[in-house]
Amino acid sequence: MWLKAANNVYFGGAAGYAWTINNTGHFLTGADNTYDIGAVGANRPRTGYFANAIIAGNGFFAGTLASAAKWNSSGDGIATISNAGASDFDRLQFGGTSASFPALKRSTTSLQARLANDSAFTNIQGKLTTDNAYTAGAVVQTGYVTIYDSTGTAYKVLVGT
Repeated sequence: MWLKAANNVYFGGAAGYAWTINNTGHFLTGADNTYDIGAVGANRPRTGYFANAIIAGNGFFAGTLASAAKWNSSGDGIATISNAGASDFDRLQFGGTSASFPALKRSTTSLQARLANDSAFTNIQGKLTTDNAYTAGAVVQTGYVTIYDSTGTAYKVLVGT
């Protein structure tokens, strides 16, 4: 059922009007945080096209609510990717899901470069830099860099300035 009054259009059922298109063209619900568009697994809109932004108060879910990646923000400039329950996260795949693509994986407190199907480690190319700039002078051992192999064995490489 719908009603046009005072340049607004109201949509609803026997319990009252759930939706309004107001006189400035905004599509509004009759009560905050109460109504959905579509349903889980049925009667869902196919695609949404937006020119500006989608702002979601409790994060953005990709997948189903029970099995999803959730994107959330706890503050300005802070983004969190987690599972639907915000208790874990496995990996972020780049370009595909097979061993032909790379991924970043969370493993307890470590970040690993893995193949997208999680079958093995993959390469990272880049540049390592030090915290301090080089200063001229005699080479003096000042410490070491620790490199770990796949078994967790540590190898110390001496460094100097």
